[in-house]
Amino acid sequence: MVVKTGLVSVTFRKEEPETVIDWVRDAGLEAIEWGGDVHVPAGNLIKARAVGARTRSNGLLIPTYGSYYRAGTLNAFEARRAFSEVLATAVALGARGIRVWANQIASEKASPDIWERTLADLSQIRDQAQKEGLELYLEYHNNTLNDRPAATRYLLSALNGPSGVKTFWQPLNELTFEENLQTLEAARPYLAHVHVFSDQGASQPLGSSQEQWLLYLPKLLDAGDKETASFRCLMIEFVKNNSKEAFLEDARTLKNWLELLDDRK
Repeated sequence: MVVKTGLVSVTFRKEEPETVIDWVRDAGLEAIEWGGDVHVPAGNLIKARAVGARTRSNGLLIPTYGSYYRAGTLNAFEARRAFSEVLATAVALGARGIRVWANQIASEKASPDIWERTLADLSQIRDQAQKEGLELYLEYHNNTLNDRPAATRYLLSALNGPSGVKTFWQPLNELTFEENLQTLEAARPYLAHVHVFSDQGASQPLGSSQEQWLLYLPKLLDAGDKETASFRCLMIEFVKNNSKEAFLEDARTLKNWLELLDDRK
């Protein structure tokens, strides 16, 4: 499997895209997931084209557009209009896929109607994205339908096919390490990319979670995944004090982990 390293741009919401690109390049990482809230707002195609061009001119990949589209929360007309705007922005940006959210309610609290509406919406936007040659990725997050092993298996098995939906993965702070391993096992057959951070988020360096990540990573880098992406990007999200210095340290940590695991093969 081809593994790339990168940054989730929302880590530095207060910085301009040009600064984010410079910092990623300084860190020796390879990709940026541009967020749809500040850096590349949905519908601003001029900015999307400019940010995409600058990213590529610096030799960086754009594996995904980090949208805030929440499937199953709008009526059919509003959903089509909203996602069309997201899709056009991702195309203008030159992203390979789009990250979306499976509703805005925890899976255990969702009614059958919410499940049905969310699956129907995801099926529709999956088909829209496929027409533009883009993949669709589910955010793995609490208070969504993609938040626990059984829910992930149900969602992805229902949506997976010739133009299937894949999923991101990240550890959830409210779960134990063992529970997070279970979520990872459920996500692995459909896994695209990964958000990497300390289990204490922006208050601790990434290295403080080394023990856990050195156990997660071999599973994340397993080329035997059934529906793996063409490449997998491990993207840093949240750094201590939102500082460049902390980011550079975390980037070194992530690259060192990958080198360590490579040496063990």
